[in-house]
Amino acid sequence: MFFVKREFRVLILLLFFLAANLLVYVNKMPLYHEEPRRVIIANEMLLSGNYIIPTVCSENYLKKPPLQNWVILFLGKLNGGKITNFIGRLPSVLSYLLTGLFLFLLFKDKKQGFVAAFIFLTSYVTLISYSNKAEPDMLFTLFIFLTYYFWIKSEKVNYFVFSSIFMGLAIMTKGISPLFFYPGIFLYYLFKKEYLLKNFFKILLHLAIAMIFPFLWFALYIKNANGSLLLSAFSNEVSSRMVASLPYIFLHFIIFPIKAILALFPWSIVFLFIFKKKLLDELKKNRLFITSFLIFLFSFVFLTVFPGGRGRYFMPAVPFFAIILSFLCPKAYLLSDKVKWFAIVLLTVLYYIFAYYVIKQGFVFQGMFLIVLGTVLFYFGKFKYYVFDFLLVFSIFLFLFYIHGLYLYRANTKKNYIKIAETVYHILPDKRLPIVVDNTLKPEFVSLALNLERLTGEFVYSENVIHPEKFYLITMKEKPCKLIYQCRCSKRVPSLKVYLCNTLKRIEKH
Repeated sequence: MFFVKREFRVLILLLFFLAANLLVYVNKMPLYHEEPRRVIIANEMLLSGNYIIPTVCSENYLKKPPLQNWVILFLGKLNGGKITNFIGRLPSVLSYLLTGLFLFLLFKDKKQGFVAAFIFLTSYVTLISYSNKAEPDMLFTLFIFLTYYFWIKSEKVNYFVFSSIFMGLAIMTKGISPLFFYPGIFLYYLFKKEYLLKNFFKILLHLAIAMIFPFLWFALYIKNANGSLLLSAFSNEVSSRMVASLPYIFLHFIIFPIKAILALFPWSIVFLFIFKKKLLDELKKNRLFITSFLIFLFSFVFLTVFPGGRGRYFMPAVPFFAIILSFLCPKAYLLSDKVKWFAIVLLTVLYYIFAYYVIKQGFVFQGMFLIVLGTVLFYFGKFKYYVFDFLLVFSIFLFLFYIHGLYLYRANTKKNYIKIAETVYHILPDKRLPIVVDNTLKPEFVSLALNLERLTGEFVYSENVIHPEKFYLITMKEKPCKLIYQCRCSKRVPSLKVYLCNTLKRIEKH
C-alpha cells in the first residue's frame, strides 16, 4: 500500500519541490496573454518614479488597482532595478505556496490541514493555469484566503483587523471582485440565527476598515489625475461583464459548471463521487465547514449566473473547496485497480506521444526526459492506493508533464519579444527619437513595448499621449510613413510593422 504521511515536514518538502519546478523555466518563457501588461506597469513605475498612477506605454491604465504592480516593482528594486520575467512571475509562485501553507495552518487537525493544502496545491486552475503567471489572480486568492483565515480567528480584535487589512489588499488587487466573500459569511450568520444584527454590523465594520487602503490610493490618484475617469472605467469594466444576449447567458449557464469541474480537476471528480447529503447534514454545525461551503456555493452560483464569469474568476473559491473536501477525503476510500491502471496508462501514453513529437521537433533531451518520467510513472502502478494518495501521485506526474513537457516546449518555441525588441532597436537609424505604439495595445504590442523599455531604459508611448514631430511607430496598420521593419510575429498579429514617421511632412502632404 502506497501511503503519504500527512505531516508538516512532508508538506514543506512538497512546497520546495513545487517551487523548484515552477521557477525553473519562468525566465525563459516569454510573457504572453495579459502578462506583459501587468509587468510593463511596474516597469513604467520604476522608470517614472510615479507609483500612484498605473500606466501602459505612458497612458493611464484604468482597469485594475495597482497592488500587484507594486509587488512586482518592489521585487524589481530588490533585483537591482531590473524587472525580469522571473520577477514578474515570482509573486504568483509565492502566493500559491503561501496559500497552501496557511491552509495547512488553519486546521487544528494537521492531517486534515495537509489534505486541504494538497487539494488546493494540485487543483488544475491553481497548479497548472496560474501558479507561475504574471497575473494578479493568485495574489488575489492569497489575500482572500488570509481574509478568511483571520476572520475565523477574529474573536481576537487584532485578528479581525488583520482580516480587514487583507480584504483591503484584495480590493487593491482586483477591484470589487473580493466582495463575494461577504454574502457567504452573512448567510452563515443568517442560518445561525444568533446575534444577526450584531454580526451584520461586524461585517460592515470589516468592510469599512478594508476600504481605508483603496480610499487612500484614490485620494492620492485624484491629486495627480482625473478620478472621475478612473471611477467610470471601473464601473464600465463591471457593467460590461454583466450584460450579454439571452443566448449567451443561457450558454454560459450550461458551460460554466463544466469549466468549474475542469478548474478543480482532479478533485472535482472525487467530490462528485463522494458527496452525500447525509454528510452535509452531519457537518452543518462545523463552523469551518459551513462557512467555506457557503462562500464556495455563493461564488459558484454567482459566476454561473453572471454572464461575464470566467474560469479564472473561480480561483479564489478553490481554498474553500479544498476545506470542504478535506472533511470528506480523510475517509479511507480504496481505489480500484481498474481506475488506477486506466489513469496511469492514459498519462504514460500522453508522456510517450508528446516525447515522440518533441524529439521530431529537435528537442531530443527534453523528449528522452519525458520518456524516463513516463516509465517511472508506470512503475507506480504496482502499488495499491487509497484515493487521496493516488491522486497525490497522479497530480505530481501530471504537473511534471506540464512543466517539463508542454511548458518547456512553449518556452522554446513561442515568439520571443526580447529578441524582436533587440532587432528593432538595432535597426533604428536615430535612437534618440521616441517610440510610439498603436493604441490598440494588443498583448504582442505591449510585450514588444515592454522589452524596448527594458532595453533602452526609456518610455515607449501610446499614440494617445504623445504627438512628436518625428517618431517611430509600431503598428499592424498601413501608415503613410517609411517602413523600416516588418515582423510576422504571431497569428493574432499577421504583420507587426515599425515605421519612421514625420508628423510635419504628413500634415503638409494632406
